[in-house]
Amino acid sequence: MNAKFQTPSKGSAIRVCSVINKICENWRKQGITSEYMTMMCAGYEYGGKDACQGDSGGPLMMEENNVWFLIGIVSAGYSCAKQYQPGIYHKVSSSADWVSSAMH
Repeated sequence: MNAKFQTPSKGSAIRVCSVINKICENWRKQGITSEYMTMMCAGYEYGGKDACQGDSGGPLMMEENNVWFLIGIVSAGYSCAKQYQPGIYHKVSSSADWVSSAMH
């Protein structure tokens, strides 16, 4: 296997902040990013930390009172950790009914 495409032996995590949808929408209007009702943005205004190639399908987790919740799934991005280019995540809450029905 080519070393460039090897799977890491253990997972890694970074801390990112959820970007307020209004801010993400403003970035979209400027042609910086796209977002749909089933999606959400996460990252930092000035970049530095983000999901990147190979992270698709990975979790976006939120901690509340020492309990972790899955709130997003890595979906897309225009670059990695660049200014005004947050990661785009599928909003898990938009699929909760489907997931629940598929599990029963």
